[in-house]
Amino acid sequence: MNLHLSRYGITQYQVLKVKYLVVGLTYLTNFIAILFLATIPAVLTVTLSLLFQQIILIASLLTSIWLLWLWGKPTNSKSFFFSWRFWVVVGAISSIFPLMVGIRLGLGLTFGQGFPINYEFSVMLVEAFLAGVLAFVGQAYYYARHLYGKPNVVFGSVDPIGTGISAQVQLTGEKGKITLLSNIGVPMLNPETTDKIVLLDETNTHYIIGITSKAEIRAIEVAKDIVKAIRYI
Repeated sequence: MNLHLSRYGITQYQVLKVKYLVVGLTYLTNFIAILFLATIPAVLTVTLSLLFQQIILIASLLTSIWLLWLWGKPTNSKSFFFSWRFWVVVGAISSIFPLMVGIRLGLGLTFGQGFPINYEFSVMLVEAFLAGVLAFVGQAYYYARHLYGKPNVVFGSVDPIGTGISAQVQLTGEKGKITLLSNIGVPMLNPETTDKIVLLDETNTHYIIGITSKAEIRAIEVAKDIVKAIRYI
C-alpha cells in the first residue's frame, strides 16, 4: 500500500490494521496463483541439462529486472506492458527457476541418486534463493505501481475488498473549515461541499483524496475532524 501511495508522494506507517491484512492476503492469493502456473514448466525443466537450467536462470532474472524497471515508468492503461495479463506471464517466467530448484531439492531428498545434491546443486540453491527474492520483489513492486487500485480482468471496475480501487466522492463540513481546502486546489461546489474528487485511501486521522490536474492525480491529506459527511458517487 505504501508503494502504491508513494506514486503520489505519500508514505504512511501506522499500527497494523485489518485492512493491511486484507490487502496482503489479496496480493498473496494472486502471487500463489502465479506460482501454480509456473509450477508446470518448472516440473518439465527439472531433468534438463545444466546449460538449459542456467538459461532458465537468466530468463528468470531478466524478467524480474524488467518488472522492477517498469516500476518507474508512467502507466499507460492501453498498453499490454501495464496489464494483469502481462504480470501473470512475466511473473510466472520469473518464478520458474526458483521453483525448478525447489522441486529438484524435494526429489533429491526423497529419491536420492536420480537427483543428487552435490556442490553443483548447492550453487544452484544460492542462485535460486537470489532469483526467488528478486522475483518476489519485482512482482510486488509492479503490482503496487501498475495493478493495485486498477480494474482487473475478472472484476472490471468493481471493487472487491483488498484491491484498492478508488471511489469518487464529495466531502462536506463546516463552512469555515471545509472551505480551507480551496486554498490548495480542491474544487468546491459551495462553501460547505467539495466538488467531485477521488478518495484514494484513509488513515486513522486523515482522508487521502486526489484531484485531477493535467490528466494526473495530485494527492492531498485532509484531516478527518473537518469532514462531517462523505457522499459516495
